[in-house]
Amino acid sequence: MPKLKIGVVGLGRWGCNLYRAARQVADVTAICDSDMKQMLISSGDFREPDNYLFTDFGEMLDGADIDAVVIATPARTHADLAIEALEAGKHVFVEKPMTMDTKQADFIRDAIGDRTFMVGHTFLYNDLVTWIKEYIDQGGIGRILYATGSWLNWGTVRNDVDAFWNFAPHPLSILLYWLDTIPDNVRWIGHDHLQPGIADMALVSVDFGPVVAQLALSWLCPLKVRQMMVVGEKATVVFDDMAREVRIVEGDSTKTEFTTFGQFQLIRTAGATLVPRIDYHEPLVNEMQHFANCCRTGKTPRTDFRHGRYVTAMMERAVRM
Repeated sequence: MPKLKIGVVGLGRWGCNLYRAARQVADVTAICDSDMKQMLISSGDFREPDNYLFTDFGEMLDGADIDAVVIATPARTHADLAIEALEAGKHVFVEKPMTMDTKQADFIRDAIGDRTFMVGHTFLYNDLVTWIKEYIDQGGIGRILYATGSWLNWGTVRNDVDAFWNFAPHPLSILLYWLDTIPDNVRWIGHDHLQPGIADMALVSVDFGPVVAQLALSWLCPLKVRQMMVVGEKATVVFDDMAREVRIVEGDSTKTEFTTFGQFQLIRTAGATLVPRIDYHEPLVNEMQHFANCCRTGKTPRTDFRHGRYVTAMMERAVRM
């Protein structure tokens, strides 16, 4: 079966990562960026003829030999570019956030037709995250009590989106995937220390029925942290992306009636910590491989339009609170 032919639009820092990953699983036959100099710097190993380099997206859609488009431009442009590509008959991968509101998202839905549409929630293609999903579904931690997450970094400070829109799609998409339910409420507070009106840190609270998840997001932390924890009655599972490991802390709080906190503390700390061995592959390559396979087979992507819209709706609801 011939490889999928992909055009990549947006050759900034993240677009270059997608470009590199796409080349491992498909033929990247065109690239597009409004800044020709940046495009040439970012993709210096691109050896196709000059007419495969575009500064105009419409010209790439009309003139390039491509089956699909990978969109890695600023978030405010995602909806218009995705719709234009879909109406040109191309499969579409769009980086997160899919759109900035559900109204834009619904315009995309109307244009999808029989094409493959996939959203770049990369962590759902992380082998550790998918392992945890299976472990939770198999009852490994029992009834879920609550969840927490931290997405912290020293930069990159952006001006097209704030820290909430930049970081929250990642943990929110993971929670949707793990818990397999839609939240009742999403609330957040943010603070703008560096740029007026653009939050560089945020605290988020999400209610999934009786399960409450709390997230800390920041561009101003000197440590890079990508961590999620789900506490269950039987065990706690911790996803640590920076360490590339999963930790399971055993401890069944359902077997004993506690009369003192000390009794509870004892049984919760008495359990072993397990670090399962999980085969790990680069999530971006997994993601691009999944996209290519879905385009060829017509299979629905794990992060399809519906999943992307759920995440957008969660973000939108939080902003309106």
